[in-house]
Amino acid sequence: MSVSETKLPLSIDLNPSIAHENTTQLKGQMSTFTLTMTVLAFTAPLVVVSGFAPFIITAGGMAAPVAFIITTCLMLLFSMSFLTMAKYSSKPRNFYLFIREGLGSTMGLGATFMSITAYLMLLIGTYVLCGVSISSLITSFGGPDIAWWILALLGWGTVSTIGYFQIDVSAKIMFVELLLVIIFNTSVFITGGAEGLSRLPFSFESFFDSNVSVALLFCILAFIGFEATLLYRDEVKNPEKTIPKATYIAVAVIGVIYIVSTYALITAYGSNALSMAENKPNDMFTDGMTLYVTYTITQIAHLFVVTLILATLLSIHNAVTRYIYNLSKDCVLPGKFSTIHPKFNSPYLASLTVTIIAITALIPMCVLVVDGATIYGKTNGLCCVGVIILMSLVSLSVLVWFFKEGHFKTKNYLTAVIAPTHFIHCFSSNCNLYYAKC
Repeated sequence: MSVSETKLPLSIDLNPSIAHENTTQLKGQMSTFTLTMTVLAFTAPLVVVSGFAPFIITAGGMAAPVAFIITTCLMLLFSMSFLTMAKYSSKPRNFYLFIREGLGSTMGLGATFMSITAYLMLLIGTYVLCGVSISSLITSFGGPDIAWWILALLGWGTVSTIGYFQIDVSAKIMFVELLLVIIFNTSVFITGGAEGLSRLPFSFESFFDSNVSVALLFCILAFIGFEATLLYRDEVKNPEKTIPKATYIAVAVIGVIYIVSTYALITAYGSNALSMAENKPNDMFTDGMTLYVTYTITQIAHLFVVTLILATLLSIHNAVTRYIYNLSKDCVLPGKFSTIHPKFNSPYLASLTVTIIAITALIPMCVLVVDGATIYGKTNGLCCVGVIILMSLVSLSVLVWFFKEGHFKTKNYLTAVIAPTHFIHCFSSNCNLYYAKC
């Protein structure tokens, strides 16, 4: 039977006739806190605040926090719809499985490779960012100017090794990351910023006069990774309760951090915030940290940005590994990719596959010595487009699935109909605005 002819049943387990002989699966006792921190490491709040927020301010203007308010609500609606559908299966879930159950095998198979490609683009781009960031850090401390690709390869080796042995460091690093962001925000609010606290950053009217579509697309990119909670279903305690809690908490925490931090950045510079974001986006957060906290804390923040990028790389690597692992368990990829290491309890063959793909993509970039910032921007852009399309297809699939299964009479209309419909509408409207401006 070919892959395109195989249909996943809607019951809890796969059809035994097509299940792999290898029944070994990942095990673990991840708590809600650990899972939430793992997802937060994927989204990298400190990197977003220091790297993405200035561009969102440039696009969204002085009312940029409104973009994060809208996106947070949008991500909560999306979470409600796909978590409701996920309750009907005890399997680890991927975007492609949702799409396959609702829209059929052909769409599901296409989504399979789109999802892997999107997250691989994110992984490769972040390796490049790792090299560029470490090079910049070394230079800032008076060290030599080392080529980004050398440091990117060192990052690749470190992350690949940790991923193979299933070592978790993301949750520990996340605590320090959040602390640094909180210190900056608190210092700005205590001093009142450059011109005092203002309500202008929360003006919806002002925001809709700005480049709304670009601001929202950047915000959606900043949220990518929160849906990875479902990939760890085999490794958490009580997945029926832990996964929904971790997902909602992650979205809420990410949203609050971004809203408050963007407001703090604007407050720190007052009426000059937009000019700073346009002319010195890479220095906006660090200069603000030096101005409102201390230079020492700024240097510590520099160090932790690099450390956090490594933690983010590990989270992305693990997520892509579990995509391949789950695809293997679901008979889409060869069964050997779902093999678990007997000692380390890691999907080591899937991890090695991700490692090989990443280095295969990085080597040509190293040989050609392409500009690191250009690579990072383009690969992340491709990832963002792919994930947004997948989210929209998942939302459409939820609608179709509930309709086909006749659940509308017994299930909550908010999660089964209103939430996915609203997400699709908002996404299509944003795309229309974006192309209209182009």
